Amino acid sequence: MQIPVNKNIDNYKDDFFKGLTMKQTLFAAMTLAVGVGVFCLMNMFFHLDATLSIYLSVPFCVPVAALGFLRPHGMSMREYSRRKKEIKAVPILYFEPDYLRLDVQDYYLNEMPAEPEKKKAPEGTIYLETQDTIGGMN
Repeated sequence: MQIPVNKNIDNYKDDFFKGLTMKQTLFAAMTLAVGVGVFCLMNMFFHLDATLSIYLSVPFCVPVAALGFLRPHGMSMREYSRRKKEIKAVPILYFEPDYLRLDVQDYYLNEMPAEPEKKKAPEGTIYLETQDTIGGMN
């Protein structure tokens, strides 16, 4: 009697039913329950045709199935949406150096703008390194 054993433990998948994990099996059952429930509601209470009832139940089933089966970037949908919300909460910082602002008159007269006076940077400012500020590396 030979039992195949996966040599790479990282590729091991915990099978529960027909190649699905326990979580996927539960979400498949919930998807089926939601589909049957919406179908019965549309068909019996609203007296719609069976084909139309099936088509109308699909938009209710897809989000439930997506929660159980989709894994964007290797994360569950709950973790993915939580991280996406955290990323959107981070404030966006902009960098705008003073010496790039040229007046139109200075540009057409080929004059260099005056050296901007050095100000103390406000808190949370991001600096952009150039070759001059690093030490003139070639």
